[in-house]
Amino acid sequence: MKDIEIRYIPALSGDAIVFVDKIGIVDAGTGLPVEFTAEQVVCSISENERSKLLLRLGDGIVWNDTEKSISITIRNDQMRFVRADGEYDYALSVQWVGNDLARTIREGTVTAVRVA
Repeated sequence: MKDIEIRYIPALSGDAIVFVDKIGIVDAGTGLPVEFTAEQVVCSISENERSKLLLRLGDGIVWNDTEKSISITIRNDQMRFVRADGEYDYALSVQWVGNDLARTIREGTVTAVRVA
């Protein structure tokens, strides 16, 4: 579980990047990068189990098959649902090529801060 903070800044352009993270996917036993390739990756930010933001491969999420890493980018306009400072839940899930089982690999709390 990892908690994160994201700021929504109404005065900035919608294209401004307000959150970026890169997650290397490693084998827990060896510490080496996994041998798998991601087929689907989804990151969801939700409140009371209702999705507020859903990112997918090609839409805010990039899979780097050489590094075996996931990069997440959230832009300012994607956080416009934040009307006041608050907390949300998030989950990052992956489905690997050749495997129908999806796994949540990271989850936690998003502290969303609205900057006046």
